[in-house]
Amino acid sequence: MAPSGYGKTTAVAEWAAQQNRPIAWLSVMAEGEDRRALFTGIMTALGERVKAETDDWQPPASWNARDGVRTMYRHICETVRGLESGLVLVVDDAHLAGNELTNGLLGMLAAAAPQQLKLILVGTPALETTLAKQIITAPEARLGATGLAFDLEEIQLLLEHFGTPLDAREVLEYTQGWPIAVHMAAIGGQRPSSSDGDLEDLLQDYIHDHILTALPGPLATFALTTTVCTELSEELASVLTGRADAREHLDALAQQGIFLRRCFGANEVPVYRWHALFARQWAP
Repeated sequence: MAPSGYGKTTAVAEWAAQQNRPIAWLSVMAEGEDRRALFTGIMTALGERVKAETDDWQPPASWNARDGVRTMYRHICETVRGLESGLVLVVDDAHLAGNELTNGLLGMLAAAAPQQLKLILVGTPALETTLAKQIITAPEARLGATGLAFDLEEIQLLLEHFGTPLDAREVLEYTQGWPIAVHMAAIGGQRPSSSDGDLEDLLQDYIHDHILTALPGPLATFALTTTVCTELSEELASVLTGRADAREHLDALAQQGIFLRRCFGANEVPVYRWHALFARQWAP
C-alpha cells in the first residue's frame, strides 16, 4: 500500500516471478468496478491457473455473474478447493474496487479466504481504511511506502548502475526515497532542484498525469492550494482554501495516499504534512 510511483506492481510482479506456486493476476480496471465484472475477472484468472495445474479440473457446474455475493464467494472456494499446493491471487489497483472491498466480494475474500487461496491486494493507502482489521491482526502482512522507498544504499547502487555522477545523499534528501523521482534523477543525471528544469518538468508531468488527474476536481484544487505549506492544521487549510470542510478534504487526501501524511501533535490534534518533493513541485 503506497502512493503512485512507489513501484508496487513491479515489486509484486518480481516477487511472483520467483514463486514456485501458481499465481493468478487480476487488475481492477476502473473506479468502482461493478461486482459482476470483478467476479468474472476473478473466476477467469483463477480458472486459467487452476486448469494449468490440474489436468482433470472442471469449472463449477454453473457460475453466473448475476449471482449474489455469497454464491460468488462459494464458486471461488469451489474453484480452488482441489489445489494441494494452493494458489495466490494478486489483485492490482485493488483500491479502485470501492464498495467491493468494504462490504462486497473482495471484502469477503480478505476476511475469510479459502485455505487454498492467498490474497495479495496492491493499491494506494486508501486500502488501509477498508482493511484496518486485517492490518491490526497481521501487521507483518502489510508492505507500505516506507518499505518500498529507496534507502541511501539502494540509491547509490542505482546511480552507479546508470553511471550518474550525483551525490546519493542529495538525491535522498530531495526525493525522500520516492522511487519514481529517484529513477528520473538517475536516468536524467539531475537532482530535482537542478536549474536546468528538465527533471522538475518530468516530475511535475508525472504528478499531474498520474496523481492529480485521478482526483475529483475540488479535491485536486484543494491539494494544489494547500501545498504552499509543507505542514498544515485544519484551521490553516481552511484559511488557505476558504473551505469549512477542510478537515474532510485533508483526511480524504491522506487516505488516498496523495503524498499527505496525517500525524498527531499536542493534545492529539491532527497535523498534516505534505511530502516535501510534492509540495516543491506545486507551490507557487
